[in-house]
Amino acid sequence: MRYSAIIFLFLTMGLSTYADQVIYIDVADFIPGDSQFGVAVKGNEWVEIDDPDALDGQAFGGPGDNNYSADGGNPFRVAEPYLIIEFPEDVKPGESTADGKVWVPWARMRVPADFNSFYWQVSADKVSWEPAIITNAVRWNDDGRNGSNEWYWQDNITGNDGGINADIETGVNYVRIGVRESDPVLFPLIDVVCFRNDGEQPSDDEAEQRLKTVRPREPEQQSGSGLGTWGTIKHSPVVYIEEQHVDVNTTFDVDVRISNAKNLAGFQISLHYDPYNLRLIAVREGKALSVNGQANFWRDPDIDTESGTIVGAASVITETGGTDIEDNVLMILTFQAKELGRTMLTLQDVKISDPEGKSLLFLATNAFITISPPWDVVPDSVIDVLDMVAVGQHLASPRLAALLTVQGDVGSAPDEEYNPDVDRNGAVDVDDLILVSNHFGEVYNDSDADQQLSLRTEARRAYDMINAAPYNSPAIRKFKAHLKRLLAMDHSTSLPISSDLLPNYPNPFNPDTWIPYHLARSNDVVISIYSITGQLIRTLNLGHKEPGFYTGKGKAAHWDGKSDNGEGLASGLYFYIMRAGDFTATRKMLLTK
Repeated sequence: MRYSAIIFLFLTMGLSTYADQVIYIDVADFIPGDSQFGVAVKGNEWVEIDDPDALDGQAFGGPGDNNYSADGGNPFRVAEPYLIIEFPEDVKPGESTADGKVWVPWARMRVPADFNSFYWQVSADKVSWEPAIITNAVRWNDDGRNGSNEWYWQDNITGNDGGINADIETGVNYVRIGVRESDPVLFPLIDVVCFRNDGEQPSDDEAEQRLKTVRPREPEQQSGSGLGTWGTIKHSPVVYIEEQHVDVNTTFDVDVRISNAKNLAGFQISLHYDPYNLRLIAVREGKALSVNGQANFWRDPDIDTESGTIVGAASVITETGGTDIEDNVLMILTFQAKELGRTMLTLQDVKISDPEGKSLLFLATNAFITISPPWDVVPDSVIDVLDMVAVGQHLASPRLAALLTVQGDVGSAPDEEYNPDVDRNGAVDVDDLILVSNHFGEVYNDSDADQQLSLRTEARRAYDMINAAPYNSPAIRKFKAHLKRLLAMDHSTSLPISSDLLPNYPNPFNPDTWIPYHLARSNDVVISIYSITGQLIRTLNLGHKEPGFYTGKGKAAHWDGKSDNGEGLASGLYFYIMRAGDFTATRKMLLTK
């Protein structure tokens, strides 16, 4: 078995029989018979993630869509599901809370988004847990370090609203860890817990040394039945939408896909789109559930084209057992691009099930559909040198020409985030550069320059007024989003009204790619790159950046396709997440070799 929960005891010479006691516990060594592992509660579920920055390479997190406020402010309920961990060695007489010792709980964690955190409780019998009511006083995280994407040690007092010390008894003790709020992608991670009464702070060096020295309790020494150490936990499936960059007035397909799914027996999906930009033509089933030969039943969704809702698309396998899916299509949406702009397809009420009718945990990502004229090659509503570079990098590219010929697609290149074949004749040549050059400097708005400036001024004034008002209805949010699009259209006379993460280019790529972005406020910018299984691959610390449009190769973030250790990576789908202050955004990219 893997020994990962370790205790160590510092003994000092003196008059007392026992010295201060320090206990380190690797979260990977917990009691599955008592823990709610693999159980979805209030939208959260525990998963194990490979993380090279975790002390033993594994970290535990609780991805989900849990909302603390939506649960009526009941943190005791929201803390579920729990991991219950037995202290690996007894607390000695003279070292307990009853003996006058003050025990402080610490955790080593990474919290990539605001509000996310963990709760803790302790017990001597796994029946009565202290504190009985979970509040912020038993919360692990530092609000000031949320979103930093760094691992740090955190006690239960610093950075939080008050704090409370752990009530530790002589003999056996248990800790129960729950998730506060979470997110499907940016969820908090924890790898090591430390309880100590010596008044000192844990460190990575101390933990790494001590985590190797003492054996944890054997399962037969533990109370209860069916106890032991969990093995490696499978990674969660990912439900995601294929992003598209399409020409206005064209018809195109959008795939809703699933990857890394095990024993899948059925799914249901609802989705929202903006009917101003898109006209829905059809919704049909993909091949995910039938790819391995199983029979299945498909339910056509209920569609409202006025509100842009697709409700209750569902499919189930109609024979015994489920299916394993590496990556395949759940359903296909066919749209017509009506109006120029950038619009989001939003997944809603998604559920996936195993053959026993139990919900499976999954990660989910929405997608943007960018509708533009063909000479806006890099879709940002401005025709500039970025578009010319995108064409120039593919000039006379046999790979792209072959792809367009094989795909037979004259509207967009489905495996590319952008299509440098501007005239859509199946080849990238100097004629495409000329087309971009002829439209150089254009900003896509129906008004002339003076009208555009006036509209921007009025739009900014309206945005500032509505942003300060206490309204948050769907209509208000939609109006604010529209104003943001208007205000972001002219790079030459204004700064971005909002931060934005744009599609990388080229995409697919090998080995290098550039990641463009807009920054509305001065901030430290970090771009993290993850594998499709959630493993952190590379962190690009871009430093402190001023507001602006970071889109060209001289300003955009550059990734050489390697890990933090300098190792080359396998072909496949990767996610990149940008964090700048309170702004966070996620996109996908494809590495091909």
